[in-house]
Amino acid sequence: MSLERMSGKSVCAKCFRGTMKFLRKRTDDHAFFQCSHCGKIDELAILKGSDGKCSMFLIPKEWEEVLDESVEGLIKQLQGAAHALGDWRDKKQESLVPLQSAISGWKEFQNIIYYFPLAHPDEELAKFPWQFTFIEADRELTASRSFAALGFYKDAFKALRSYMELALFGLFIFQRTDEAYFHGWFSGTKQAPPVTGDGLIRLLLKNKYLGQVDQRTDWANRLIAEYRHLSNFIHSRGKEASNLWLWQQRGPAFNESAWNEWITNAVLTVQLMSVAVVCHFPRCLLPVSYFEKFGFNGPAGSFLDHEQTQVVRALFSNSEFLKVLDDVIRGDAELQAENAGVEHLPDLPAEDIKKTLDRFIESLKNPAQLQQVKNALADERFREFPTVQWSIVLNMQRSFVRNACLALIAEKLDLLQKATPEEAQQA
Repeated sequence: MSLERMSGKSVCAKCFRGTMKFLRKRTDDHAFFQCSHCGKIDELAILKGSDGKCSMFLIPKEWEEVLDESVEGLIKQLQGAAHALGDWRDKKQESLVPLQSAISGWKEFQNIIYYFPLAHPDEELAKFPWQFTFIEADRELTASRSFAALGFYKDAFKALRSYMELALFGLFIFQRTDEAYFHGWFSGTKQAPPVTGDGLIRLLLKNKYLGQVDQRTDWANRLIAEYRHLSNFIHSRGKEASNLWLWQQRGPAFNESAWNEWITNAVLTVQLMSVAVVCHFPRCLLPVSYFEKFGFNGPAGSFLDHEQTQVVRALFSNSEFLKVLDDVIRGDAELQAENAGVEHLPDLPAEDIKKTLDRFIESLKNPAQLQQVKNALADERFREFPTVQWSIVLNMQRSFVRNACLALIAEKLDLLQKATPEEAQQA
């Protein structure tokens, strides 16, 4: 009898409840089988006895072989979870709209980060802490989505709490402009303040806009409640915060109930954090015709264009936060006057914008300038946010960053041409 035909003919030696399903051959007489009930993978051999009959034997395996099988089983498990999630999405796409709006709105905040080049290339620490903490928080949010999509719901909730902590700490550092504090935290010699009690949440309420919003929405207490809820998954408090309850089976797999619970918490967490970001960067809700007014020479981190602001507003869908934010921020006479002044500026003609690109391309003839741009392009921070709008905003901070981002744009538009050997020698 062939190995494939032996599938389902024997009972699992571990649980005695499932039959062995053929996975793949190892050699002509050996194959891997998996129990249909407990999922255990064993290697079995078919050996022919002196009487000419075939018998099946369990083969003891070395650790490397066990590891290989574990990886193979994990891949199948993850593929199964992702496939089940895809089926759910096709049937209930409307259920994903709040999550997609929240994530898209959060991504727009990348355009308000101030980027500063390092004083010395060998330094690993960015000069402006908000840059590091925002990107790190964004990666935790990405990790949370990935975990949830693959059925690791408890880990998804844990990453969501980490996202919250990093975003809060980043705003705390931005508010204090205390670079020394950040350096101590970054090096591991100084702890961040606690989140609750007299910690980060209460400290951020010193922001005048956030304080007003909190009085009308109870923002701080709602955030504290959500933080404590997410902390349950860190400390495994109760069955609802356990893997067994979230999986409700032997291993990570798609669980509609747990997935919907994660979406609800993810949307609320992003909205709560976005309230704090908008209050610290209030121009997020006061759009201007950014590119038409400034081209490649506008103030970094100050304004968003009309389309970007609409995306930010959409993340607060069906939430009372947006109305209160509008009342508080749009009611600020000083901000309104500044916004009106920008909108009254004449639009830049296309020729002026092109001249900026031409000046940059000309600057690449300087070898030192060219190397500086190449170093910037190799920096992973620039690879994280490849959109053209992101590049437009980033390039305005300093000539170093401006040139790096213009290089990305020029490369996209095929404006850079390879120099001939003669031209390179002249440069």
